Amino acid sequence: KDLLAGEELSVYPNPSNGVYQIKYTFEGKKELKVSVSDVLGRAIYMKELQANSNFNENIDMSTIAKGVYILKIVADQHQITRKIYIE
Repeated sequence: KDLLAGEELSVYPNPSNGVYQIKYTFEGKKELKVSVSDVLGRAIYMKELQANSNFNENIDMSTIAKGVYILKIVADQHQITRKIYIE
């Protein structure tokens, strides 16, 4: 499990047609790097921000080819990854 104590991450719906809601809750303030890449490592989405206790974002990748993608969240040197599926 790659979540720290007090953290929660949900990505839904998954699989989807390419529109996802990402909810990441944590304690305190963190520097976040949120990215989605294809299985070859090419970036599809990238965002860097400072967040206080949560990150809540809708990501629209409905124009991207169907397949498997990797969501990566780096929070203060800690990395969380999830596979997301576009149908």
